[in-house]
Amino acid sequence: MTTEEFQAMQRDGCMLLDGATGSNLMAAGMPRGVCAERWILEHPDAILSLQRAYVQAGCQILYAPTFTANAHYLAMHGEAEQIRAINQQLVALSRQAANGRAKVAGDMTTLGRRDLPAYVEQAQALLDAGVDLFVVETMLGSTETVLALEAIHSICRLPVICTLTVEADGRTYYGDDGVETCAMLA
Repeated sequence: MTTEEFQAMQRDGCMLLDGATGSNLMAAGMPRGVCAERWILEHPDAILSLQRAYVQAGCQILYAPTFTANAHYLAMHGEAEQIRAINQQLVALSRQAANGRAKVAGDMTTLGRRDLPAYVEQAQALLDAGVDLFVVETMLGSTETVLALEAIHSICRLPVICTLTVEADGRTYYGDDGVETCAMLA
């Protein structure tokens, strides 16, 4: 997806994205504390059913279930050597669910540390898997958000959607001003 195509989607009005995937997968039987990516690969019907329902409801962008398919999280589950394969398989499942009716976003999140190479590694795996755009979501502060953006922009120019976790006082979890962070990222 080009930047121009993404901007055209924005001009057409509200964009519908999927959401609450983790909560819905837990409702479908995924236990707490497991490697979500591995569980999804072992239970593909759960994500296919959920994402097909999102598309049926009008979702225009599906988040590939790659939220924590990065070096740090996968290493905690003995899956560090499988980053490329796991990201590729999860994107393929979302492509199958989309069936050409929705775009597929490579989903990335906070690592809890400044690790540009880890962001680059996951972004490259997602790009190679054929995502249409990226979502960098539920970020806890500006520094890691910028690192994730730098990682993506070092390998491609696909559109990126960023979301930050902002507390009631308007500050990110790491204390950045939420409005200033958004303005800086724009």
